[in-house]
Amino acid sequence: MGTVRKLPNIIIITTDHHSYNALASNGFNRYSPGSDRLAREGVGFSHATTTTVMCGPARCAMQTGMYPNYLGLPNNRWGGRRVRTQLLPPGSGVRTLPDYFRPAGYVCGFVGKLHMSGSPLDYGYDDYSQADFRDTTRNRHFQGRTFSEYLAEKKVDIEADPPLIDQTEHAVRYWYKGSWYAMSGRLTNYRREHTYTACTFDEGKRMIECYRSLNKPFLIQLNIDQAPHWPYIVPEPYASMYRPKEMKEWPNFRDPLGDHPLRSKIARDIWRTGGEPWERWAESISKYYGLCSLVEDEVADLLSFLDHNRLAEDSIVVWTADHGAPNGAHGVFDKDHRIIDEAYRIPLLVRYPRGELECGLLSDALVQNADVLPTIMELADLTPPAEMHSRSFAPALHGRPRARGEIDYCFLSNGGDPTTLAAVRAIRTHSFKYIFNACDIDELYDLRDDPAEMRNRIDAPRYARELKRLRSLLHDVLTDTDDWVTPFAFSRLIDGKDTGSIDESAPPPPTHYITGPHTFGLRTNCPWHSRDAGR
Repeated sequence: MGTVRKLPNIIIITTDHHSYNALASNGFNRYSPGSDRLAREGVGFSHATTTTVMCGPARCAMQTGMYPNYLGLPNNRWGGRRVRTQLLPPGSGVRTLPDYFRPAGYVCGFVGKLHMSGSPLDYGYDDYSQADFRDTTRNRHFQGRTFSEYLAEKKVDIEADPPLIDQTEHAVRYWYKGSWYAMSGRLTNYRREHTYTACTFDEGKRMIECYRSLNKPFLIQLNIDQAPHWPYIVPEPYASMYRPKEMKEWPNFRDPLGDHPLRSKIARDIWRTGGEPWERWAESISKYYGLCSLVEDEVADLLSFLDHNRLAEDSIVVWTADHGAPNGAHGVFDKDHRIIDEAYRIPLLVRYPRGELECGLLSDALVQNADVLPTIMELADLTPPAEMHSRSFAPALHGRPRARGEIDYCFLSNGGDPTTLAAVRAIRTHSFKYIFNACDIDELYDLRDDPAEMRNRIDAPRYARELKRLRSLLHDVLTDTDDWVTPFAFSRLIDGKDTGSIDESAPPPPTHYITGPHTFGLRTNCPWHSRDAGR
């Protein structure tokens, strides 16, 4: 009789607004003990990206393995403020992570920021904890704490001793709803252990202890909220860990955007940071890296916790992020419609001691945060469904080649809805990035000699063949993912095919989707109405 393989425990850490250049393992001079250890004892990915730069859609993609454009999620609040949010409402029929792991015997827990329409409990998680969590009666196993309860255990009284933040005059200033704010600051009267980030990691450790007693394999999501997201408010010693004078100006900080889309030029100053000198950015970026290092210490402590409880050997640990951080690249304050590497490239590391990974490998495979779901499924001997858009990168963990198709590429999307056509879609390979802008000129960057993405080659004749190939590939992805933008992109993406020119000698074309007098005037000539025809 064969031996039944023990299922691994799985811990997924997702940070918020975290750039790939905050990790020493990616070749940068950073204090990063947590990711350093994961890189030594596991596999790191230097070219990992998010599927989209918007928090909510990116996290929905990570929970489902499906691309945001397919899920109909262009931004963090699809439908306007009165709708609040329609980020994959519970009961939408799309399977999420617990739908795959709970039937396999896993207990599933969630700590921190979900950024979807419902609670994690609405999507099949057994237990949930967050700063303002109140409904503990729905949890199956774990008693969550609020941030206030956590601080009370630390004997901290916020009302009696409110946080003091030194937001110096040297920080980047941004304009929001009629007021100026500082992008960064130093928390003068509290330490790391008093932060919401520390509380989240502590809740994760408590949940691990709880689940360990159940004698079942567990999967826990640790989703860190507002770290290292702006504003970068950092306690010591992290606030002074990086010197502003040592922050080198980004090559594209002064990008004139001469041949870039008009929207890029307009959007650059939405936050009114266009006039901020590099010295201010250097001040705020130094605090950003300090905040990243605070998170690193929390991850390092979590790894030590697993060692102490003899859980490390049988546990898969994944660390990634929802998206990156522009921090002044191309003059950008925060993420917007542009698909720039600084906003899309993220940390991604995997450790699994029992999994015989190629430890210490820094892979340049083009993987994405949404690929984590099918990857951990494969490592847990589960089979991802064929219709899932994301793909397992388990082969790369063992040092084997891994590609999505004939070429290694990643698909990136951002924004867009039928009312504004503000859609942006992109294909990135190791050498090129092609960006389709629905209402503006397209972009093509040769990343081999222009990694800062400053020279748009879209009209350069010598790139015509590569452009045709990338456009065709993007069209295939849009078609496969049922992207609503496909018919609008067709004439631009499919070169050399009929793009709809009128033949005057042909008979009049039929009127689409009108099945009778009752539908006349109620159907527009738009392809996405085809599903509704005749209803």
